[in-house]
Amino acid sequence: MYDIRQFRPTLYVLIAMGFTGFAIAIGAPLMWLLGMGFLIFNAWLIKHDRFKPLPRWVANGLTLIAAGYTAFEILRDPRPIFPIGNFLLMLQLIKIYEHRGNRDYAQLLVLSLLLMVAAAISTASLMFGVIFIIYLLLSPYACLLFHLKVETDHAKKQMGLDERLANPMTLRQDQRYLNRSMTHLTILVAIVAVMLAVIVFLFFPRGTGANMLTWQYRPAMRATGMSDSMNMQAVASVQQNNTEIAYLKVTHNGEPVTTGTIYLRGTVYDIYQTDPTSSVRWSWTRTSTTPGRQFSLVRPGTQENLTAPTPGDKWVQEFNPLKPIGVSFLVAMPGATDIQVDRGLRLSYIESDHTITLEAPLYQQVGYTVESSGTMEAVPQPRPNRLNIGDIDAELTIAANAAALKLDPRIHDYALRPEVSGVDAQGKPLAEGLVPGSVRSYDVAAQIASNIEAHLHSSFEYTLDLSGNKPKDADADPIVDFLYDSKKGWCEHFAGAMTTLCQSLGLKARLVSGFKVDEFNAMGGYFIARQSHAHAWVEVLVREKDRYVWKQFDPTTSRDADAVARATTTWTHVRHFFDYLQHTWANSVVAYDASSQNNLLDDVETKMVNATIRASSAANSSRGWFSDTMDWLSEKKYDISERIILVLMTLMSFIAIGLVTWYVWQRKKLMRRARRIGLDSLGSNEARRLARQLGFYEEMIDVLARRNILRQPHLTPLEFSHSLTFLPGDAFETIVRLTEIFYRVRYGKGSLSSGQRRSLARVVDRLSTQLYGPRGS
Repeated sequence: MYDIRQFRPTLYVLIAMGFTGFAIAIGAPLMWLLGMGFLIFNAWLIKHDRFKPLPRWVANGLTLIAAGYTAFEILRDPRPIFPIGNFLLMLQLIKIYEHRGNRDYAQLLVLSLLLMVAAAISTASLMFGVIFIIYLLLSPYACLLFHLKVETDHAKKQMGLDERLANPMTLRQDQRYLNRSMTHLTILVAIVAVMLAVIVFLFFPRGTGANMLTWQYRPAMRATGMSDSMNMQAVASVQQNNTEIAYLKVTHNGEPVTTGTIYLRGTVYDIYQTDPTSSVRWSWTRTSTTPGRQFSLVRPGTQENLTAPTPGDKWVQEFNPLKPIGVSFLVAMPGATDIQVDRGLRLSYIESDHTITLEAPLYQQVGYTVESSGTMEAVPQPRPNRLNIGDIDAELTIAANAAALKLDPRIHDYALRPEVSGVDAQGKPLAEGLVPGSVRSYDVAAQIASNIEAHLHSSFEYTLDLSGNKPKDADADPIVDFLYDSKKGWCEHFAGAMTTLCQSLGLKARLVSGFKVDEFNAMGGYFIARQSHAHAWVEVLVREKDRYVWKQFDPTTSRDADAVARATTTWTHVRHFFDYLQHTWANSVVAYDASSQNNLLDDVETKMVNATIRASSAANSSRGWFSDTMDWLSEKKYDISERIILVLMTLMSFIAIGLVTWYVWQRKKLMRRARRIGLDSLGSNEARRLARQLGFYEEMIDVLARRNILRQPHLTPLEFSHSLTFLPGDAFETIVRLTEIFYRVRYGKGSLSSGQRRSLARVVDRLSTQLYGPRGS
């Protein structure tokens, strides 16, 4: 019996696809390399007949160790799907080196499927979706092969057959037919499965129970400028992470926004901790934590008002969706007034700094829409001549103000430099004699902040790696080191330095952490927010026309970073194309639920109604044109409608008669061919099928008959072909090959495609040329 040799390679491909899918889902390339390395090494051992199964006690011990590690990881991680997936992967590696029989193969098939399910729960990646579809199409083939292998092994054991003693011709015959039968059966199963999957997907979408198996995400790696906390000494370098975290559509007063830079606020810091006894020394913290409006739960699909709307511009930001990044806030443009979410969230809106905070860090993706005014008025409005900064009295001197903030005096000294804070029209330093909280301080705040911003732009360098620029004093203030020594850093250093410089002068300033987005995907019509777009900037309270507003400043130099980021290349367009595919997959397939189904049905209904209206309008127009034409004809007294109808009916009758005649003639032609080549003993359907396949043989017989070469009744077709040795050598070999093909189709259940039949017809034409010369000669 034929050994199912294809099963093991197919199984290894399925296992490799499971490793790949799970590695993509959790973003672990090292784990993929490790798993694939063990798998390839096992395949090499088997191929070279060096494989020896692990002892049972070793395999059981490794399994217990893996189970204990998984239990420990589940206790640490609130999202157990990742440790469970790792456990399934480790079980497969153990089983690969332990397998002894069909039971182990069955367990590997089940473990591979469970690993793919774990990956499907963990990601909405388009790349994983492609791998998963291929896996689902290949897995039925592997299961069929496994079933045949089990039955073959059982039969060989019961009958005591040795494959080495079997007839080689029988083995080749089984091999040929088995492959074809398995291919046809697999295609049939795959087509039926895909059709059923599409029907279930469209008409039975996920309901409210979808959260039981919602997609799991690990918090993203630390990105420049955005986190729940900001420690200036936390790291010496920051990795550039280009992972997409949001797809954003923006409209301004109803018009789509397709260009420019969008600043999305996340959280705000206004106190720089310098106390040596503090556990968060050299970190930024916030004092504005009193919510303007707090919601116990914002329900999906309901629009909640965050603050009183203000007249003026209206910016609408649609996040579809925002992927989890492990922070306790939602990003939005300033001046948020309304919000609508697609899943229940507990949030609050801090009106004083225009931030949307969450009750817990975000570990699941969420889609939401925010309406914003784009401006930030001070809340509450300060009195005309003073404004308290925390617990700092407005009448304090500049130096006392800096001391109360506990800032290093060198920051204040640096801010007083004319080239930093600037001078007025008379050449007098703007910061000289500045009284904190006075009206003048807010009048000149914008100019001073602009001068500091320009100074940082021109005199400092942007870099993500400070590992080679460690301060001489390990306990030194990172901002002082940035201003006086290193003079380079990333956006947190620039924004932190500008904020402390302004605060040391008595200005009300705060540091904002969020995203600076300027990458627009024209295919999808949305902005792409990436981890690498995380950013930090500064807001300073200024007075504009008797209004106190927070004005935005971005002191980070763009000489090195932004010029490269904004460059548009062919690769950018390719990346946007795949981003668009990913976005479409995630929203139209992965996120398909009952609401999406209703939207789909509504869209279909709307398009059908619109098509009907357009068809009706076209019909009315055509009817009017036809009516005018008929009136004109009536006026001309040309009564030709009956003649046109009579001609059309006659033509249709001739066409129908011709089609029926052609069909009958083709059937008779096929039956005549079947009688000529000895197929009349078969059933009519089989005879016609073979006659259609063997038309080339009839044409060959006709070519020989023209030379009066006829097959005698006592000769078989093969004997007849071998008796034609008197013909030219090329013609004789062609006739023998055509006869062999005739036997393969007639008795071997083979079949010829239409292209193959055309090729054989050309071979017969060449045979005719060999025997009679070119036509017309």
